[in-house]
Amino acid sequence: MERAHPAGRGYFTKRTAEAWLREVLDQARRGTLPGLVRTGVAFVEAADEWLRYVEHDRERKPSTVAGYRALVLSLVLPTVGVHPIESITTPT
Repeated sequence: MERAHPAGRGYFTKRTAEAWLREVLDQARRGTLPGLVRTGVAFVEAADEWLRYVEHDRERKPSTVAGYRALVLSLVLPTVGVHPIESITTPT
């Protein structure tokens, strides 16, 4: 999908921005978004990497990391933990 403004101007109107976003999200849902890479990684692996990133790369406080970890463990992993990350979508 071309990223330039559809009318050639340097900005989007609210309507054209919403239309562009809908198209990008539709492409992502269909698995046709340019640059999308299917990894087959389970959500639990991605969550572990994200928590590592937050703790070490972003250097967040231990209390912040603990809060994130508790949310991931209690709310997210029981629902989607073993599923490939590409298969997880929002309700439609």
